[in-house]
Amino acid sequence: MFAGTPWVGTDHKALAYMRNDQRTFTQEVRLQSVDSNAPLTWVIGGFYAKSVQHFGEDVYDPNFSDIFGGLPPEVVLGAPLVNGIYSLSGTGRGTDEQLAGFAEASLKLTDTLKVTAGVRVAHTKFDGSSHFQGPVSGDQPQPNQSVSENPVTPKFALNWQATPTTLFYATAAKGYRIGGTNAPVPLSQCGGDLTNYGFADVPPTYKSDSLWSYEAGAKTRMGGVSLAASAYHVDWSNIQQNVYLQHCGAQFTANLGKARSQGFDIQATARMASGFTLDGTLAYTNARLTQNVSGQPNPQPGQLIAAVGDHLETHPWTATIGANYEAPVGSATAYLRADYSYKSKAKMSSITDPRTGGFDPGAYVLPQVHYASLRAGLRKGAYDLSLFVDNLTNETTILSRSIEVSGVGSYRNLSQRPRTFGLTLLMRQ
Repeated sequence: MFAGTPWVGTDHKALAYMRNDQRTFTQEVRLQSVDSNAPLTWVIGGFYAKSVQHFGEDVYDPNFSDIFGGLPPEVVLGAPLVNGIYSLSGTGRGTDEQLAGFAEASLKLTDTLKVTAGVRVAHTKFDGSSHFQGPVSGDQPQPNQSVSENPVTPKFALNWQATPTTLFYATAAKGYRIGGTNAPVPLSQCGGDLTNYGFADVPPTYKSDSLWSYEAGAKTRMGGVSLAASAYHVDWSNIQQNVYLQHCGAQFTANLGKARSQGFDIQATARMASGFTLDGTLAYTNARLTQNVSGQPNPQPGQLIAAVGDHLETHPWTATIGANYEAPVGSATAYLRADYSYKSKAKMSSITDPRTGGFDPGAYVLPQVHYASLRAGLRKGAYDLSLFVDNLTNETTILSRSIEVSGVGSYRNLSQRPRTFGLTLLMRQ
């Protein structure tokens, strides 16, 4: 595939040809107890997966020297165009392999109380290599790098069926993400940013990050009303942070910092009358860093990538409400659906925190978001014909804002799609 990408601040344009081929094999085997109503039920098994990815990128730009007033790129940037036409050209390969065994058992302590425990033990390995060249990156070979680990992830759960329609539960579980490798960056262009963050160079590999998640909740039905509520606490360690080098436009991943996320959510569905239902959700999330993020254990002022108290990119409060009405029309069913969603103003993150080296004066805390939609349709058998209106109030709220290289060019804003009318025809089999 290809995409036309304008060079920021000029009328110069280049075409980026990108290739990505991925092949994956997975296999899982299980052995489990047969009687699901027995006092003790269990399952044991094994899992294997291997994914191989080949990727490449060629930026076709034979007029690259126009950016520098006709001077050859090797004079200005120290490297000529690749094959005389590419300002950036490279290929790479990554292999992700995983072998795991797991076991889980559930024991009925009473007719209504059940306890569950399980564990998964894995051996993971990731290796990757790449080679990019051209005046944009310089000659950047990445020899094959490999990282392997043996993560152990337990799980515990307690379920109490207090009544036939009311369930209480509590869970605790550990999770992880596999590590990986980093491609090098040109030190001549990115060395200053690396130094500011406390790095001598890009780390060749990064390890898995992990979290412990604790949740307690309840589900119940009362007549035509269904309710579900839960509260959670998540501790996230050794976070795989994306480190963006804002003055040279490159990035890499490193294990940096800790975070904590706490919150709750409530869901409700109510049948108000024949064919008429209301549903809604309310959720709150407080997700913030609990440890400074830097390439140095004792960072100096300006070496912080993110600081204690900075929030992860979240809107703390979210809510939705929906209404649905259905009525028979001959042998068909007519329906009308209305939905509204709300997100509160986001909290301060690293790019809006002046204490951090990643602070961007042009960035801003994302505002509240409102979104409404309508849909009216007719269902008959396998067919469903409907008219819809998305973004009913034609909101133009900015959802995100970014810039490729700090101090160069313009910001890109992503906003909601304008009010959209449409027609949908579905056939289900």
